[in-house]
Formats: sequence, structure tokens, C-alpha cells
Amino acid sequence: MIESGKYPTVARLAEGLNLDPSNLMKALKMTTLSPKIQEMILSGNVLKTMTLSKFYSDFPEDWEEQERHFGMKEEIIS
Repeated sequence: MIESGKYPTVARLAEGLNLDPSNLMKALKMTTLSPKIQEMILSGNVLKTMTLSKFYSDFPEDWEEQERHFGMKEEIIS
């Protein structure tokens, strides 16, 4: 609805859908998750390190960094 121009901002979209803007922002943020994380969530095979609080907190935009953040990859120490 934002992309189509029906609502110019997330705040207006939240208002139009009668939703709390901060909750809508949290939900929209999930669309930026790496495809591997999305597949895990959709299949129901999530790791114990993938907590709701981690999803609601700030997480990296880079997909590989996200996967490390959520416990999918070990950080390489050189």
C-alpha cells in the first residue's frame, strides 16, 4: 500500500489500518530478513537463538551479519 502510493508513510498506513505505528514498523522490518532466515521461520525450524526480542531489536541489514546475529554462523576469528 505504501509502494502503490495509497499511503505516503508508514504512520499513515498504520492509521489507515488502525494499527500501532511501532508494531507495524516491527512487522515491516521482518521483510528485510535474509532469505535463509525467512525460510527457517516459514518452515518452523528456528534456532533457540532466534528470539522475538532479537527480532524486535535492531539487527544488521547485511544478510550474512544477520545470520551471525541470530546464531546461524560462527564469527570467524582471524
